[in-house]
Amino acid sequence: MAIKPPKRFEVVSYRDTSGAMTDVVVTGLQETAPAAADITIATNGAGGTLAAATYSYRVSAVIDGIETQASTAKTQVTTGSTSTVNMPTMTFTDTGAVTPSGALPAASTAVSFRNYGTKATQTNVAAATAMKQTNVYYNF
Repeated sequence: MAIKPPKRFEVVSYRDTSGAMTDVVVTGLQETAPAAADITIATNGAGGTLAAATYSYRVSAVIDGIETQASTAKTQVTTGSTSTVNMPTMTFTDTGAVTPSGALPAASTAVSFRNYGTKATQTNVAAATAMKQTNVYYNF
């Protein structure tokens, strides 16, 4: 079943768990991944737990309840035996452990929407892949 990619503020049909269809307005969709050039990384040779090495980071963001794909890798060289790596505007403490252990976010056609009749909002709603599915949106 072909579903065309939605656009922000477009009206799509949502089928809830009871099977009822409602027209809703798309308020969010997967944004472009952050560019590695836009990610600022700095290091401090003391006060942390990272050994001297080159560390690589990929960043994603949650916008309107939907995670972007990860950026391309950005690297930082540390020189001290107790280094820290700082990424301004991001809250993350790198202990040298591989985190997260799961897969990076993939491309998604999930949307966030608002039902202006009930004033309800939902985030990260998947596109339908077959007829009669529930908790999905249809955009023909």
